[in-house]
Amino acid sequence: MFELRLMCPEDRVESLSDALDALDALSVSVEDADAQTDAEQALFGEPGMPAPKGGWQRSRVIALFEEEAGAREAASLLQAQDFFDTCQVLGVNVVPDQDWVRLTQSQFAPVEITPESWSRLLPLPSAVAAGNDSLHGTILRMTHLKQKWEDSDPDQVDICSYPPEDVEIEKWGEALAKHATNLMQVSQSLSEPFVSDFGAGIDVRETLRRFHENRIYVKVRDDGSLEFGSVVIIFDEDPEKENFPFEMTWLGEHSQESDMAFYSTAPGNDLVGPGISRMEHGGFVLSYPPLRMFDIWKDPTFNFVETRHERLLVAGIAYSEKPGIVYAAKKPPLPRWKKLAKSMGRRIVYIPLGSLNPIHVRKMRTFHLLRNKGVRNFASDYLKR
Repeated sequence: MFELRLMCPEDRVESLSDALDALDALSVSVEDADAQTDAEQALFGEPGMPAPKGGWQRSRVIALFEEEAGAREAASLLQAQDFFDTCQVLGVNVVPDQDWVRLTQSQFAPVEITPESWSRLLPLPSAVAAGNDSLHGTILRMTHLKQKWEDSDPDQVDICSYPPEDVEIEKWGEALAKHATNLMQVSQSLSEPFVSDFGAGIDVRETLRRFHENRIYVKVRDDGSLEFGSVVIIFDEDPEKENFPFEMTWLGEHSQESDMAFYSTAPGNDLVGPGISRMEHGGFVLSYPPLRMFDIWKDPTFNFVETRHERLLVAGIAYSEKPGIVYAAKKPPLPRWKKLAKSMGRRIVYIPLGSLNPIHVRKMRTFHLLRNKGVRNFASDYLKR
């Protein structure tokens, strides 16, 4: 392992970090170059709030590379860039092999595990309050999913979906994933000079071939080979929660059905039959495999996200077991969420909502909420798709 050490001013930290990331650095860290001196600066931030600054007045940037040649090549390419004029290379050093896990653990004393501690041991995202009540409720919910809906009492209140619509929305999610793959595959394979976006990464061959131009060339696209674990559809952002106030998360009922979270119009406003409410999605996320998703609207893991449509996207990133996330909306996701996905080994593929068949979009946006599973026995008499 080798580390490339660089020095830069505060206004170049983000550009330099992005460049190192695109040059396949294993990790990038930023330190105060004046730490433990009279010129040291303290930067304070609050959880859920933007960082106060991108770096210090004199920031030391350290990037790890697996091979020495990669670290030195990155240094050479960076020095040829215009934005590097106020930066400098401090050197390339060998990082001694160590047991990093043991070294980190040795800094902390043992902690007694109590019932209240179990919430910290749950995988991301965590339960809202993973005490006995929460875990018991989850177990009951999973057991309830295995019950036969044909035997349910039609007078019981236990809202659920309409199975034929579940099948259609799962097929639409699969179709959007295939569409996203096609978009990646048919896009032209080109290289272009770096301006502000590193695209699909540094085109090392083209950069070296045009080394005399003192510019970095970046790839326009990947090869399109990407599997998708989550699909996020945003029909209406509804920032004021006026048109789509209802929020819900429910688990897939069998192995072929995804977990789903959504916000929508309120149930009961448009009744089309006994215990049958016609509703409209504002946005939703599908994530496969099922029986993994806690209620994202109550899970404090996502409280740093300010808007509901972005909360769905972040949940899709967090729960995806595949590297790809489909995001269909009127506007592309913000760069911060692309960076978050990349930091977790994921990639967001954006599909403009306006590029999809409007009739199909309208059909998928409308759904029905049933009073309970017993209503499924006669719902088809009132619903014609």
